[in-house]
Amino acid sequence: EQLIDENTCLLNKKLPKELILSSTRSNLEFWDISWCTNITEGEIRILAESCPKLTSFKAEGYTQMTNNAAIELGKNCSNLLFLDLNRCSSLTDDCLIALVHYCPMALHYNHNMTTGPQMKKLNDNGQFEKALTLYEDQIEKQNKQSTNFTIDQVLKACIELGDIKRAKDIHNKLSPTMANNSFIQSNLIRLYSLVDNNRCEEALKFFREINITPSEFTFSILFKICTEIADQRSLEFGKLIFDRMPKKFYNNIVIITSALQMFLKCGDISTAEELFNRIQNKNLIVFTVMMKGFVLNKMEERAIDLFFKIDKPNKIILSIFFKACAQLKSEKALTLGKKVFNKLVIESNQSNVFLYSVLNMFIQCDDLKSAESLFDRINRDIISYGSMMKFSNVKDQPEKTLELFQRMKKDNLNPNEIIFVHTFGYV
Repeated sequence: EQLIDENTCLLNKKLPKELILSSTRSNLEFWDISWCTNITEGEIRILAESCPKLTSFKAEGYTQMTNNAAIELGKNCSNLLFLDLNRCSSLTDDCLIALVHYCPMALHYNHNMTTGPQMKKLNDNGQFEKALTLYEDQIEKQNKQSTNFTIDQVLKACIELGDIKRAKDIHNKLSPTMANNSFIQSNLIRLYSLVDNNRCEEALKFFREINITPSEFTFSILFKICTEIADQRSLEFGKLIFDRMPKKFYNNIVIITSALQMFLKCGDISTAEELFNRIQNKNLIVFTVMMKGFVLNKMEERAIDLFFKIDKPNKIILSIFFKACAQLKSEKALTLGKKVFNKLVIESNQSNVFLYSVLNMFIQCDDLKSAESLFDRINRDIISYGSMMKFSNVKDQPEKTLELFQRMKKDNLNPNEIIFVHTFGYV
């Protein structure tokens, strides 16, 4: 009825308590207290503290196993590879989740572990597809009771996999109580932050239906979704949210920049300018958003005026400036663009990041000489060749188009369909 050797202690319900305690040793690897009735929580703690090399622990049917005892076991025996707590009915989900944390290498925990903790274990190990399969098998097919924790875990798996459709189906089946759970709402917000243009309406509908917990994250996502839709309804909803936003968020540059981008994308320039003027400590990101908004709304001169108010503009802002000059296609814009470019050449020694936007400005402003001069100095690619070939065709200079085609081959660049159209469509 009992077997105790150097590495093993196999126990049953008739084993004396004294033998249990005397058999604990540092090199013990396996313990089995299945169906034991005379071991206390404190004695399990002694066992765990005395046997750090324990790799297998079986307590099937040990109904007196408490949450504290199980957690102490996990803390002291983190190398466990097998942990059977089957039919230890008093253990809670929180306890089992803690065991997942303390014993990350364990392959098995509890046949009766509820779906949520099992899914958490799979998610923590990056096995998101298996977590979804488990959910479908136990919740959807076997009609087991779903908990807030289970829904939280299935949404996390969907987010990691980018499976918005499956998450949306789960969202639609939630009870009102579950839908109002703060953890579930947080994951739904994360989910809808992944939306593309085809799902933005669904995301906006979701935000209209729930009571949003104010945070930097939720407001930023809201404004992002309204920016993606960019119609009158989304603008009205975004303005409503912005007007109701607590004042403490007005100093949050991330939220304010998101709102600014929304107003500009939706064409509400007056509100955007009012907000822009209220921002006290404007950084380069704020200036970038405002300049892009002006260019987007065909207000290139406003973008250029703003550019000259910026100290030490970065390469992104420079590219927006040259794009504004290119869209104006005027002699004045070309003169301003050249002035800025010539200064940058001296200071930055021709950084290629913005040189392509300068090339486009020369082309759009019909300055062939400057375009050719710059083209000779940049790291040429298919796009820059295509731009120059198109420009030569517009200027009715097919021989230059052919020269560019031959030069491109010498640069070891393979022509695409657009290049062939430029080359042979006008020759």
